[in-house]
Amino acid sequence: MAVADGGVGCFGPVRFPVFAPSESLEAPAGGDRTTAAELSLVNDPPEFAKAHGFRADAKPPVLFLSERRCAVAAGVLVVEIDIEKGRQRAVHGHSDVITCLAHSEQQALGASGQIRRPGSKYAEVLLWDSETLAVCASFSFHQADVEAMGFVRNGEVLATVGSDRDRTMA
Repeated sequence: MAVADGGVGCFGPVRFPVFAPSESLEAPAGGDRTTAAELSLVNDPPEFAKAHGFRADAKPPVLFLSERRCAVAAGVLVVEIDIEKGRQRAVHGHSDVITCLAHSEQQALGASGQIRRPGSKYAEVLLWDSETLAVCASFSFHQADVEAMGFVRNGEVLATVGSDRDRTMA
């Protein structure tokens, strides 16, 4: 997980020693210690259950999709919350922390931008269906973090702004 300088919820550098587990993770010479339950976790990762918290410095921190549904950035997930029922669903697909959100009510589309991962050339923008939360498209243009975004022309055009020196717009 990336740590933003001075961002909300940052813990800063680790200032205490980190010790290895007391048991060795290597298999003994006589056999394999991997259990069937451990193998199932690797092959079938757990499903999303519930997000606890959100990224308060995302722009905007809360995005209303309808009168009873809102979306928040929670790490690498966009979490949709049904306000009446208390249920949550998530948009999956980001590779790093989400920085901004946008929604087009006319086109029933949402968009989310992220920071540029270390070692990556571009920061990703995901376009997703705001009803099903399925990712429709992924865009890679900004060579710095995606700082802001919004839909224009009745939701037909998505404009994004990068946090590079020139504030590149795509």
